[in-house]
Amino acid sequence: MNDQFADRFSADHLFTRHLGRLLRDAHLRAHALAHEALPGGRHPRDWGVMAVLDQHGPLSQQRLGEMLGVNRSMMVGVIDGLEGSGLVERGRNPGDRRSYALELTDDGRGALERTSPEIFEMEGRLLRALSPSERERLAELLRTLLLGAARSR
Repeated sequence: MNDQFADRFSADHLFTRHLGRLLRDAHLRAHALAHEALPGGRHPRDWGVMAVLDQHGPLSQQRLGEMLGVNRSMMVGVIDGLEGSGLVERGRNPGDRRSYALELTDDGRGALERTSPEIFEMEGRLLRALSPSERERLAELLRTLLLGAARSR
């Protein structure tokens, strides 16, 4: 870490004591590293969509958006892009003929398998200053924060 970066995140600066700013900066850093890890200019959100479909699919577009916290309009564009790249396909939803069931194609599964190690390596780079127990604790605290915020809506 260079001195300018260290100075920027010194506890003496008011904005570094503001949790929202720290979360924002951590998100931006994670996003930048994920962009580096993904081939062909893919967005980190694409990997997230494919990972959820791999684990829980097939899913309706609405359910997928709910699980990821992505609004309908944005989800349509994301799925259109993934479908256009041959990574996701829309099929008829046998449980609801009015909607589509989204699932990974074989190419999508292959892309997920190829990029997942890069994503996890990127996460390791982001979190390398933390011990394994600190990483677990950070994840636990963030889950608690987000669940609490969701319940208070």
